[in-house]
Amino acid sequence: MSIQDFACVFWDYKLGDWSTEGCIKVPTPFNSSNLSASLACRCDHTTNFAVLMRFSTNYKYSEALGVISIIGCALSVAGLVITVLFQILTRNSRGLSPTLLMVSICVSMTIFYLLFIFGINNPVQHKAASEPSQTNSIPRSDFHQEVDQGLCTAMAALLQYFLLATFTWSTLYAAHIFFVIKNAMSGPPENFNIISVITGWGKRPQFTWISDFVYVSVCCSCWLAALTPNKTVDLRKPMFWGFLLPLALMIFFNIAVLFYFCSFLFCSSQVTPFRKKMLSSVSLAVVLGISWIIGYFMLLSVDPIQHNILTYAFCLCNTTQV
Repeated sequence: MSIQDFACVFWDYKLGDWSTEGCIKVPTPFNSSNLSASLACRCDHTTNFAVLMRFSTNYKYSEALGVISIIGCALSVAGLVITVLFQILTRNSRGLSPTLLMVSICVSMTIFYLLFIFGINNPVQHKAASEPSQTNSIPRSDFHQEVDQGLCTAMAALLQYFLLATFTWSTLYAAHIFFVIKNAMSGPPENFNIISVITGWGKRPQFTWISDFVYVSVCCSCWLAALTPNKTVDLRKPMFWGFLLPLALMIFFNIAVLFYFCSFLFCSSQVTPFRKKMLSSVSLAVVLGISWIIGYFMLLSVDPIQHNILTYAFCLCNTTQV
């Protein structure tokens, strides 16, 4: 925490509140390391005096996590572009449905990664701390949040949309796998591709309404609000209803399909090398985004060491998802 502003006040019994009347700040060089040398007041009356201070949070994140995120996202974008090109060039060997689903997953994930790299930082909260003002006015509450000019909210909505779109397409891919296994002869329904496009890129396909969740986090990221002032997860915040809940439903469905796929693969009478079966299972798990479940364990973890381990695991697994 660092001081952002302060006011020289006294208790006005008539008002029943703090008042700055008759008090001024004495201009002194601001010293963040020694606040007592910077807080100087002068009043023209004698009464109960006080100094009201407003603090701002100094957001500190692991430099290693930042490096892993940037490098991982950059590698993922390169891998996703290559995957899209490969899928398009070899589409005749797979058919329209798998190509459409895989390309859509890669495109939405690529857009999300680019938005994350270039737009996740909240420019308002990243402003350098300035010296306290010379005007002796009662500072606003520590819980005050700078009003967003629209850019950060728009970025949060786009990040939410494309990340949930990615998982929507991965869930559609899981549904395609399910239909292929269950209906070996007929495969997915006849209009599966049309339904997929409407569901995956539709106006409101992500089990939520982005326009209704315009509140972004009060920290330094342009993302949905999730925490209370005590830094605990609030289930009433947009983060839960607009992201965590719909994502959990899709991940659970994807996990169910993954188990169904593995049981079919390992119980099949076809002679397939065990290594190839494992590779197929792991590849499908990556496509379905199963590793994102680590993020839920990270949110629930209380122990700092366990939280750090899960944070690094989450970052490594998901920024290198191709």
